[in-house]
Amino acid sequence: MTASAKAFTLALLCACSSCELLRASLFYVSSWTPGEGRFESGDGLTISVTFSEPPDRVSAENAFSMTADGADVSGAFSWKGSTLSFTPFAPIREMASYRLEVSGDAMNARGVSLDPALEGRFTTRAEDALPAVLSTAPECGATMPGRFDCVAITFSEPIDPATYRDCLSVVPYVFGVWSLDTVGTTARFVPLEPWAWGGEYNVTVSSMLIDACGNSIGGSYAFRFSVGDDRCAPVLLEAAAVDSSGDVRAIVYPDYPEDESITENDGWEGPWLLRLSFSEPVSLESLASRVSCEDGIGMTLDTLGATAEVATFSLDERPVWGRRFSVRMRAGVADALGNATTSDMVFRLVSNGPESEPPKFIGIRLPLAPGADLPSDRELSAFGLDLPFSTLALSCDEDRYPVGVATGTSIELYIKLAPGASIDALSVMDAFGVTSTNGALVFSADRVSMSGLTYAEPYEAWVAYAIARIDGTMTNRVDSGIVTFALAAGLKDSSGNVAAEAQRLPLLK
Repeated sequence: MTASAKAFTLALLCACSSCELLRASLFYVSSWTPGEGRFESGDGLTISVTFSEPPDRVSAENAFSMTADGADVSGAFSWKGSTLSFTPFAPIREMASYRLEVSGDAMNARGVSLDPALEGRFTTRAEDALPAVLSTAPECGATMPGRFDCVAITFSEPIDPATYRDCLSVVPYVFGVWSLDTVGTTARFVPLEPWAWGGEYNVTVSSMLIDACGNSIGGSYAFRFSVGDDRCAPVLLEAAAVDSSGDVRAIVYPDYPEDESITENDGWEGPWLLRLSFSEPVSLESLASRVSCEDGIGMTLDTLGATAEVATFSLDERPVWGRRFSVRMRAGVADALGNATTSDMVFRLVSNGPESEPPKFIGIRLPLAPGADLPSDRELSAFGLDLPFSTLALSCDEDRYPVGVATGTSIELYIKLAPGASIDALSVMDAFGVTSTNGALVFSADRVSMSGLTYAEPYEAWVAYAIARIDGTMTNRVDSGIVTFALAAGLKDSSGNVAAEAQRLPLLK
């Protein structure tokens, strides 16, 4: 061997010897349990760290730490040779992520620090993917068209049904209910009060939201939306007839000229109100100036305030029963931002509701022999308005109507009334009258009673009608003539229904 070869061999032996000495001086973790990975449960899992040589136990224990989902795990240490075992005080939880660390502060008996430090992870979750928001409805910055529309948030995987509500918020606050679909990926908010028209809302998903396996979303998520399209004019959604309690009695349909037919709304009752419902709040000032009755009846806006979605109008007087009348809403009804309707709308109504029918004079019944001793001999005779100019045969016999003698008698008035109405006695007394040509007969009324003749059943053909009895005296004259029994215009019932015209029954005497 040459001198140079010997020198090379000697250098190589020295280098190898140095590497072995360096390896012998290192202090490291040779293994740990349970090791990296995913475990179905914590049952049977052991926590241990095996060092390359016996460590300084105090420094190793101080350098050791363990967390579950970021929270410290407390426990007790035990040793067997170079292996440190850690027994948590609480069992290893399911659906949790664990992190185990031994820092470089751990040393061996020679004072050599642990290198590299240990950082190990394992999990008992079925999966560890973080949930994420995939989509929202409405989208961020979009406009929600309806004031009772829902908000929906769709996630990448099922979220925890027990805790998700605490992680979702709507600002400004709106009273409503969060629900989760059957799959568990879409949370939906149903408002139980209307969104503020034109308002802006912010929805936040907290960073504390977790999926069904307990994985946190990692960071908060937020989106915003507004309600209503400021460029849209208000739309009349419904016109309805309501009573004094606000209950809807009928839907009122507009008459559209383009359909080449006339739409009429039958059955309008006198005391009803007209309620108009819009798609958004409208200026009540603009509405009041554009709604009117085209038949000379005044209308009053009863709704107070500057704007409203629902407005109610009352008629200043009851339409004459049986007549047609129209209500027009002209173009120009504006919302709070000035967007206005562009076309007129007409509602054609017929005031013929059964509850508003005015008192109708049907006829009279009176005795032709009021002085007869037996009721059956008093010859009760009925005369109806459907048979005018019938003969009233008044005899001048003693038990009948002697000429020139004021004879006590009673006249039954049969009157058809609206359902639920009754006779207004004072109105009947004011409206009733008897006139005659040639002075053929004079009747003087004394009182009005709300019942028929005490000695006879009601006239069978008119038993369905109300009866008012007029007690007074009748004076017969020699001359013949036309005797007219009348109820004047203005006769009203207990419901306030008024007869617009006089009702007369002319008879020949």
